[in-house]
Amino acid sequence: ADDPLVIAGGSGSFNPEPIAPFIDAFILGEGEDAVSEIASLVRRWKRDQTPRIERLRDLARMPGTYVPTFYAVHYDDDGHFRAVEPTEPGLPGVIGRRIVEQLPPALTRPIVPFLQTVHDRAAVEIQRGCTQGCRFCQAGMIYRPSRERSPAEVVETTRQLLQNTGYDELSLLSLSTTDHSEIVPMVEALTAEFPALKISIPSTRVDSFSVDVAEVVAKGKKHTLTLAPEAGSQRLRNAINKLVSDDDLLGAAENAFQRGWTGIKMYFMVGLPTETPEDVQGIVDLARQVKQIGKRHVGGRARVRVSTSNHVPKPHTPFQWARQETPEELTPKHYLLKDGCRQAGVEFSWNDPEDSYLEAVLSRGDRRISEVIYRAWELGARFDAWGEHFDGSRWRQAFSDVGVDPAWYAHRERDTHEPLPWDHINSGVAKSYLRGQWKDVFTGDTVADCHHGSCNVCGMQKFDALGENAGVADCVVKLDNLVALRRNAKKFEGESIELV
Repeated sequence: ADDPLVIAGGSGSFNPEPIAPFIDAFILGEGEDAVSEIASLVRRWKRDQTPRIERLRDLARMPGTYVPTFYAVHYDDDGHFRAVEPTEPGLPGVIGRRIVEQLPPALTRPIVPFLQTVHDRAAVEIQRGCTQGCRFCQAGMIYRPSRERSPAEVVETTRQLLQNTGYDELSLLSLSTTDHSEIVPMVEALTAEFPALKISIPSTRVDSFSVDVAEVVAKGKKHTLTLAPEAGSQRLRNAINKLVSDDDLLGAAENAFQRGWTGIKMYFMVGLPTETPEDVQGIVDLARQVKQIGKRHVGGRARVRVSTSNHVPKPHTPFQWARQETPEELTPKHYLLKDGCRQAGVEFSWNDPEDSYLEAVLSRGDRRISEVIYRAWELGARFDAWGEHFDGSRWRQAFSDVGVDPAWYAHRERDTHEPLPWDHINSGVAKSYLRGQWKDVFTGDTVADCHHGSCNVCGMQKFDALGENAGVADCVVKLDNLVALRRNAKKFEGESIELV
């Protein structure tokens, strides 16, 4: 058949198996170069009237491209996943992701909609990748190494964006915007060049330096500052390698309220591995202290909001082996937080555990989950990411009809040597490194951001992303201007780990 080719990418493609039957090809990693390569292939296909199966073979030979048609899934007699293997000679057994060593020119002529959108503003990606090493964070693992745009490039890109779009607001995008080594001169240059421009920084670290940066871009409008401590105790933050202390959080809150902010929003996760009731209570205790700091500085105008998400273990992270807590385990924690926050005068919001349960199954499923997805669609599942459309009963019926136990995918801790449905996808971070980091969860050992010191030997230092049998240019960027010195704040001391 001459059906159109369906090509997918993005972070979801790092475990492509649950949707593999619906997709012709997955572009793994960064797609800027892949787009032009595919365009060249399309030109040749049209010229030569290439049959569809040969088009798929061309794509399968393209670096960083996974074509499920040419890969078979094998299971053991007991139903456990065993392997994904190529069915044609010459195709790789493990597909590595694509990496652009230098960020491509920023987008300056985006499509501007005729209606208002949620993020109705211009945007510049100032940095790609993050090496902080939070053990729950898939993006921090699969988008390594860290690469930056210079302040001059960001200013020039902004100038063209404003001229071409008419926007009066700009977002500086990255996984952790205030970790950019030149974020201060960047925002100072932007505010000097465009005095009327409203600048949004969507992702900030929990420290006073982030408040300093927010102060530069606030332009007098200081409503809500967002911080993400992620866990309610130092012990649990060490377990997830979120190197933030209570003093960091309370110091940032003090700094913010002193400078005129009236609201602070804090993001936490519940259901993290090794979490105890004391860790959950710690969220309430921190929120109460932040609220007290706010009252001291801005009185009754102080607003503090706690927003929690349920932990969903993700592929290619140290938590890929972890079990997800059941809705029955999560619900009492939500009640504890709801009651505690109400007593502390803190607003509280949370995610539905059933949504998170489904997300965990889809995140770590194998190709058999595709039958569940198709059955749920037959039962009427549409736009399920929108709460008003999600109906868990459709999915429960789909799992039952297909004969798949969702708890087996979501609530079962995996052995670290068990084959995983995404083992044929190489993110660049070695599985041995992830295994070592998973062990450290239970010892409380932490590892520092490699930009703060020595290489952590995560695997990127020797990842053959471009077929040149070398690492990615010493992880592309080794920042000399250490972020810890820039912040003039105490950092946790991590050590390089020895993999066994």
